[in-house]
Amino acid sequence: MLHALKVLWMLCLLLGCGIYLLSCLAPFVHPEAYPLLGIVGLGFPLCVLGMVVLLWIAFFVNRKQAAIVAVCLLLGSYNIYSYISFLPSVDKTPEGYREVSIMTWNVKNFDLYNWSGKGKVKQQMLDLIRLEDPDILVLQEFYTDDTKGYNTLKELQKTYPYVHFRKSLTLYKTKYWGLATVSKYPIKKEVAIRFSNSKHNMAIVSEIEVNGTRFNVYNVHLQSIQFAGAEYEEMERVSKAGDASRFPVRQVLGKLKLGYQKRGHQADTIEAHIMSHDIPAIVVGDFNDSPNSYAYRTLHKGLQDAFRKDGRGIGNTYNGPFPSLRIDYILAHTSFPVIDYRVLREDLSDHYAVKAVIAVPKGE
Repeated sequence: MLHALKVLWMLCLLLGCGIYLLSCLAPFVHPEAYPLLGIVGLGFPLCVLGMVVLLWIAFFVNRKQAAIVAVCLLLGSYNIYSYISFLPSVDKTPEGYREVSIMTWNVKNFDLYNWSGKGKVKQQMLDLIRLEDPDILVLQEFYTDDTKGYNTLKELQKTYPYVHFRKSLTLYKTKYWGLATVSKYPIKKEVAIRFSNSKHNMAIVSEIEVNGTRFNVYNVHLQSIQFAGAEYEEMERVSKAGDASRFPVRQVLGKLKLGYQKRGHQADTIEAHIMSHDIPAIVVGDFNDSPNSYAYRTLHKGLQDAFRKDGRGIGNTYNGPFPSLRIDYILAHTSFPVIDYRVLREDLSDHYAVKAVIAVPKGE
């Protein structure tokens, strides 16, 4: 009996360390080559929790084994650092810099068809925007039309004189879905980055001038997993009842795999655009991916994560069936100190709004 327990323990130890290390590889391997690795990476928080449990047990069972588990945990320090903010180090505004607030929000078409069942959500969203009053507002799944009651662009232009809107879908020649970046500061140039593997996902680039300094703001909306309502309902049922007998595993894994592959290519496309320009970049928006992913690591290169500077915990931004996910980001050029960062936890969309304050140096 004792021998069997020892064998079982060693299997748990090896399996736990192996899965954890595989999840740590996810940001470094292109998902088009190994998409399943991205799926393993999605479970990184659970892997960390499992390793902590193993470490605690091994401490009482065998100190050498505990040391092995601890070393494995340290090997994933980059991943843990990307995911969780322990000791934020907020910057102060240097002399000669101007503070600029940036807010990003996937507004889910302002609850156009009252999906939430709450009514008047659009007005509540616009009220929150007015209350926060960001200098630069970046919106995904933005909706506007030419009718008097739903011309969202016209409403925003009362506060924001500079507007960059690109359509991803048009219906009846008057109803528009897409991305919108609106600003109190001048938008000097506008570019749209279309993805070859998606009709409706894209990024738009707005060159904005503040304090005599020009920088590109990338409004990013990467490929979603595109789960259907029935799949979300099944996930909720499993979480409550614990019965996974009818869970569509193959279907869900297939959508996860395709999503990772598409986001990997889309992140590469945006990175190439950033590298081809010599002015600072600020990348914000809905990545539809966790910090332990190839897409995040690719877009994070050379930039600082505002959450890492002044966030707390895991900083979840997704207001849906997976409430621990951080999938909305503000990544700023390293020459722009991060002064403040907040997640606005208002239950108005399936994403929370994210707001940061950065300091922009005076141009030469």
